[in-house]
Amino acid sequence: MQQRNRQFIYHTWTSLLLLTFCLLVSGCDALGFMVYALNGPETEIVPAEYTGLNNSRLAVLVSADSNTLYQSPEAPNAICSAVTRELATKVPGCIVLQPSKVNAYVEDNPYWHTIPYDRLLIQLEVEQLVIIDIVQYQIHDKGNGSVFKGTAIANISVAKRSDGNTLAYSKTVKATYPSGSSVGMVAAEEQSFRLALLQNLTTTIGHLFYEYQVIHE
Repeated sequence: MQQRNRQFIYHTWTSLLLLTFCLLVSGCDALGFMVYALNGPETEIVPAEYTGLNNSRLAVLVSADSNTLYQSPEAPNAICSAVTRELATKVPGCIVLQPSKVNAYVEDNPYWHTIPYDRLLIQLEVEQLVIIDIVQYQIHDKGNGSVFKGTAIANISVAKRSDGNTLAYSKTVKATYPSGSSVGMVAAEEQSFRLALLQNLTTTIGHLFYEYQVIHE
């Protein structure tokens, strides 16, 4: 019995020494794999770039260039609804004006983008505006209508009552689908593809205003 125990201890220590030697020989990659296996993927908390929407009453307004309105006439209303929902559920304490009320205002004021921010804020009865100006929104690869390759570029601005007609925040964002790929898709259902691009743009915009987690594989 004692001999079997000694053999077990001997083989255990031999295996541990061999594993240590292999890690030293193979370098950081193997060690990194061991750490990954034990602890899981590394995570990172990314802070919001603009936290001023917290605990605020706001509205989302969307404008688009003529090419976007021609190719994707549904885009402004869809983006307004999606971003409104994103901010309402993930920005702490904010209250977002219903898209139906925003759309009614836009229909009554088709040239709203020419109205000064301070007047817009008063007319919509909100403290802040998130203004999304779509400068590019396409679902096909340029020059090839048979290849689905989504790209959305937008200027994001925030206007608040306390700042008058000076913007409190602005940034240009870009979203793609498929994400991070230079290759498009030949076989795709158009409606599903449009929804996927919309979701990526919505998330990209939302990440400007709330803290989120990134998982590094």
